[in-house]
Amino acid sequence: MALPVSLSPNFDEPPVEFAARLAKANGYSSLRTLLNSAQIDGQKLRFGDLNTLNKVANLAGSSLELQAKYSVPKSSVGGRWKLGHAQFTKETRRGSRIRICPCCILNDVEHETGRPFSGAYFRASWQTRAVSNCARHRRPILEMTVPTKRVREFSNEIAANIDLIRSAASDQYTAIDVSADKYLEDRIHGIASNQFLDTFEAHVIVDLASYLGTFILANQAALACSEIKLLPSDPRSTGFLLISQGEKKIRDVMATIIGYLRPANCEAIYSNDFGRWLRRNASLPEFANVVELFQDIGERNLPFGVGDVCIIPTRRRYLHSIKSASKEYGVTVNRISKLLVENGILAEVTRSYKRTYFSVEAANDLILAAHDTTTAVETKKLLDITEGNLAQIIKAGLLPRVEVPVDGRVFTRIKKADIEAFQKRLFADVVFCDIPKGFRPIKVLARRYGVRLEQVLKLIMDRAFEKVIAKPASGRKVTNLYVQAADAKKALRSQIDVNGSVQTNLLTVSATIERLRAKIATVRFLYTHGFLQPIEHHAFGFMKQQVFIKEDDLNKFMSEYVSVSEMARVHGTHAIVVTEELEARGINPAFISPPQVAKFYNRSDVVGVHFVRRTESRYRRPRC
Repeated sequence: MALPVSLSPNFDEPPVEFAARLAKANGYSSLRTLLNSAQIDGQKLRFGDLNTLNKVANLAGSSLELQAKYSVPKSSVGGRWKLGHAQFTKETRRGSRIRICPCCILNDVEHETGRPFSGAYFRASWQTRAVSNCARHRRPILEMTVPTKRVREFSNEIAANIDLIRSAASDQYTAIDVSADKYLEDRIHGIASNQFLDTFEAHVIVDLASYLGTFILANQAALACSEIKLLPSDPRSTGFLLISQGEKKIRDVMATIIGYLRPANCEAIYSNDFGRWLRRNASLPEFANVVELFQDIGERNLPFGVGDVCIIPTRRRYLHSIKSASKEYGVTVNRISKLLVENGILAEVTRSYKRTYFSVEAANDLILAAHDTTTAVETKKLLDITEGNLAQIIKAGLLPRVEVPVDGRVFTRIKKADIEAFQKRLFADVVFCDIPKGFRPIKVLARRYGVRLEQVLKLIMDRAFEKVIAKPASGRKVTNLYVQAADAKKALRSQIDVNGSVQTNLLTVSATIERLRAKIATVRFLYTHGFLQPIEHHAFGFMKQQVFIKEDDLNKFMSEYVSVSEMARVHGTHAIVVTEELEARGINPAFISPPQVAKFYNRSDVVGVHFVRRTESRYRRPRC
């Protein structure tokens, strides 16, 4: 049977709160009194039992069905609970508090009919603390704590706290962003308003907005230099403003922040409350899309390797830092840095190698090619030759060089495949055995016969020697090659560089010294001062260019000049006697020379001069 005063439930009014308002309108002292008189189970009413809701509707004389969806059921697994069409976490329950918008309540009270405070009704969205603001009045929700010993009935609490409510409604608030609250109210009522957000559970959106907003505000310096503007200042509003604009906007903002930070340790980007929240919920089905989104953002913007933990283990590497690439490819950081700049992958390297990222797809082939090459130091160690030998081998075209810059220092890189091919050609006809008598290392023979090592190697490749052998256990090193000495002399003689002509009337410095009966200092003085004409000639048996004197020039000089030592030898006397006699006669040397250089006189000046033979007592030390 219907009660004297009939009421109609509001579309967003929870059934138990409607029953309390019905009791107030009909003069009952409390909701419990009404339920007892009508023999209605309060627990069933609270949790939305349909038969119980129909009984309350009959009492109210209303044809409108009570909204069972706004009844608050018990928590499910994980503390989740459902309000209307939205699911929330246990942290967002209101507990013993009464949550209201003061302006909404005063508006209800002003327009109510019947008993006082029977028109003020409790909105379904006030049941969750996830809704923190009134979307209609753009002001915070007021929370009032009810003592635990007192039964909480909405109408009675409004009547008891009306002065507090009026005072709160008169407070002035600056306009606040309520877009998150408006969206949550729509979700509770089953209104689809955002295609992207509607794919997530409401509690996921609430937490995501808060954690992501905190992350963004902590890194807002990164956005200050970009075109991205997020005006709200509180974390939840900032985060919701971003996520409400869709996936692309989220990716752009995160990429901007990561690009600004460029952490040396890429795990640091999610080593905060936001990252811990994502990892904590990574295994839950309702978080799958969120985790996948931010995992993909991390993989595409940070140099995570396969298996590295971003939020979950990384499945694909998109970026490398110069440091991580050096470790993975086995190429030095300096080399990678230079390659990236030279090939236009990076404009320049301005940050540390750990904080300089580049695309794996763009640089993979380039670095792999560099990995397949070796440096000059490694090559000469592999072939057991000197740096000079290697330079001559490369210059001769026996071993190609790659990656040579146009200007600057020559940085030699040689493909490992080319080194293998070089060794294969060099050792194609080599016999590995013990070294018999008469065979010498090719480096020794090259020095002996004045040829360069690369000339000997080319002759080996051209099969110019009858037999080339090597020690069995020494590997394919250049120093391990032996050739018979007689065979080498015959083959290498044709390799001597004679500057394009053959000279037969040349005297070596040693021969000139012997002819002049002088020291090397005298010979050097003569050809450096133009008395003798020197010729640089690459003679057989010498690696370097040697100084030679034309025999005709020497004969001409000796016909015009005579040394003191030569006059002393001819007259059987001492050089001092010759010098003193010439000085006494007023005859001067033909040219001034240093003390260590022999003195020469014009032959025409000393013709007819006789010298006293030397005596043992004056010029010889007495015998003991």
